[in-house]
Amino acid sequence: MISLSEAAYARLASRADIEGTSIDVAVERLASELPNTPPLPASQVMNYAEWKSIFDSHMQGIDDRADRYPLGHVTDVSRESMYEGCGE
Repeated sequence: MISLSEAAYARLASRADIEGTSIDVAVERLASELPNTPPLPASQVMNYAEWKSIFDSHMQGIDDRADRYPLGHVTDVSRESMYEGCGE
């Protein structure tokens, strides 16, 4: 069972109506178009402690190379800077 907003349900109902089918059939068809990606095996799923350890190690690597950047360097990774000039 899934929950849909009224707007999403209305779009599905409209699409099913156009295709001359039911909402259930339309949803099944849409679901069959999704890539079939099986869940990761338990051996590949990390718990938070494992993930945090890897992340902390990654961040330590970044800190370790801080001396390679000019004095006072700040990397601007804000959404605004990443998309600056796009779509204008």
